[in-house]
Amino acid sequence: MGLRGLIVSGFGVELSPQLTTLSQVLTDTAFIFIPVLVTWSAMRVFGGNPVLGIVLGLMLVAPQLANKWDVAFGNAEALMIPFFGFEIAVTGLQSSILPAVFMGWFAAMVEKTSRKYVPEVLDLILTPFITLLVSLIAGLVFVGPLLLGIEKFITDIVVYFLQIPYGIGGLIYGGAIQFMAVTGMHHTIVPITIAMVTETGFDYINPLGTAAIAGQFGAAMAVMTMQTSKVKKSGMFGAALPALFGITEPAMFAVTLPRVKPFLYGCVGGAIGGCIGAIAGIGSAGTGATMLPGMLLYLGGGLGMYVVVMLVAALVAFVMTKLFYKEAN
Repeated sequence: MGLRGLIVSGFGVELSPQLTTLSQVLTDTAFIFIPVLVTWSAMRVFGGNPVLGIVLGLMLVAPQLANKWDVAFGNAEALMIPFFGFEIAVTGLQSSILPAVFMGWFAAMVEKTSRKYVPEVLDLILTPFITLLVSLIAGLVFVGPLLLGIEKFITDIVVYFLQIPYGIGGLIYGGAIQFMAVTGMHHTIVPITIAMVTETGFDYINPLGTAAIAGQFGAAMAVMTMQTSKVKKSGMFGAALPALFGITEPAMFAVTLPRVKPFLYGCVGGAIGGCIGAIAGIGSAGTGATMLPGMLLYLGGGLGMYVVVMLVAALVAFVMTKLFYKEAN
């Protein structure tokens, strides 16, 4: 996605419809179908059948349902279901996290309950059917719209904070986005960045997110230097390294978050870097790439300040972790 943004927005290359379609299949599929991955994972975690989780996730993004983004932009109409005098708007749940998490958990509970009461001879047929039917109705018709509203509320809050001047919006975003990343909610920001690039030609959220990642990298590296075991050092370095390419989860979940304080110091570094990026007003010429690969999106301008944002965020987090955190070896 970042490479496509660089080619199209950065270098002004116009891709053919065929290449555009192929690139979208390559880069956007996982994002669009993320409910499938989430329901599969949730079913597995909560003791349900992961295969049913996959089927349930596919139902959430079924082509028979209008894409929620098409509905939001007025390009399609939601399926209206009457319910006791009210009409409930039902759409596909493309790119949604919260509804998928709930439905994975709920389906696991329904499956466990069904197995207690369904005769063993009918279990293979009835239990999956009951699980999918009850979960789909509960998720799409009732809980889905509610949780989509919560996601929209969170997105609106993010947009509001981004508009706060004097770098305050960048400070808040850079410091808080990793808390959303812990739950996977940071994926709800992607449509904002896509719309931003479409309307302005630049993604002004990119440097703020990069600052947050750099902060976690700096904190993880600081924790690594405190280790006396070469094995632990090697493992932590391996976890921190992907952050240089924009993948913060290994550093966060393996190093900083379990220790709490380094995670918080990483967020402070992200906040400081985000503030600098917001004050400088830099933006990337595309979306999808951060940290070192993201530098390619600033070749047309702002590269120096982008590097400053990364370095400041990482250094602040590194120094704070070294000064205020003591590792129990």
